[in-house]
Amino acid sequence: MTTPSAPTDLLLAVLGQGAASVADDLRAHEWHALTAVAARHGMLPLLRHRLQERGVAPLAPAAVRRQLDEAHTLGTLRAEAWRRQLCELLAALQARDVQVILLKGAFLGTHAYPSAAVRPMGDLDLLVRADMLERSMDAIADAGYTRPDADDWAAYRDHRHPPPLTRPGRLAVELHVTVEPCAAPFALPLGDLWARARPEPTCGLPALALAPEDLLLHLATHMGRSHLLGASLVRVYDVAVWTARFGDVADWDAVVRRAIESGTQRFVSTALGLTQRLLGAAVPAEVRRALRHESDDTAIEDAMALLDATSVELWGAMSLTRPGVSAWARLRRVGRALVVPPVKAAAPGDAAADELAFRARRDAYRARWQAVARALRDPRAVPTAVQRIAQVRRLRTWAIGSD
Repeated sequence: MTTPSAPTDLLLAVLGQGAASVADDLRAHEWHALTAVAARHGMLPLLRHRLQERGVAPLAPAAVRRQLDEAHTLGTLRAEAWRRQLCELLAALQARDVQVILLKGAFLGTHAYPSAAVRPMGDLDLLVRADMLERSMDAIADAGYTRPDADDWAAYRDHRHPPPLTRPGRLAVELHVTVEPCAAPFALPLGDLWARARPEPTCGLPALALAPEDLLLHLATHMGRSHLLGASLVRVYDVAVWTARFGDVADWDAVVRRAIESGTQRFVSTALGLTQRLLGAAVPAEVRRALRHESDDTAIEDAMALLDATSVELWGAMSLTRPGVSAWARLRRVGRALVVPPVKAAAPGDAAADELAFRARRDAYRARWQAVARALRDPRAVPTAVQRIAQVRRLRTWAIGSD
């Protein structure tokens, strides 16, 4: 049976639903290992929150407390920035009479997590009706965002949502006209999903949220189909937050029925099983029995193993197993990432923002090479890489096998 490494296991114990204290007797190097794995998953602010909840934050070494406090401050500033951005977007959409459903982090960070500061955000996902897509893009473009051009549309022709709208210094905005459980090969009726959506006013403005049962189907299918059961602990924790927030009020019979009817059964079953195993989430036994698929256990084992993968290992394995492209194209993708350095835009719009973006790309480029160099010095690098590729390939096969 796969078990996470000691630092990952410790992080899971701190983040999980159990009440037992796990930090009473940690040594300094264990505290540093704990924060290192939390940083890799983008969960330092959440780790600080949970340590404070458990009353053990003062036990951490001074350097660790300082690191956690700095992460909390940065998370708070980022959360306030994207909250203001979301308010701005909702106001622009309301002015055009566009109804919007908050998806994923846009909803969870605002209405489900204990604080928006502890839920990392990479973009803002909003669901609009298909016949309102152009109006929605116009509204957001009027707020200063750049609409996608023809090349962007071509690059996204096989994607599940249109190209994002961007603005320097803001999160990218992804407008969805459907969500995974409603799109082929799945069959959750999109009209029913809109009909069940419930009011969730945000920033004093009208907004909608998915019904709890539909939200779980969306989180689980997105995690399993698009992100191979997470690989990042954030998506697993999203499901744990759902069980804590809605587990006592959700209609579990409806969850089971809609999962089976829509063809998302395996994703929902495995997401719940993974979250239960890793974080002690409360999932009714009869629900797991009703949804369970024979391939769940293997998928869960591979997903648990990938929680210990470094970003370079995971990115490389994902790139080298990317479906729908030739082996040569996969190798070119890896080669470009390692060989082609970041460049500045030829015609910068906002000079300060472009400079910050360039530095971020440059630092990420250097960090990737440093990680590769460290891996090459490790005698376990090749066997580990082969193992990661096999794990990702099995999860891709598992996901496609749900069609």
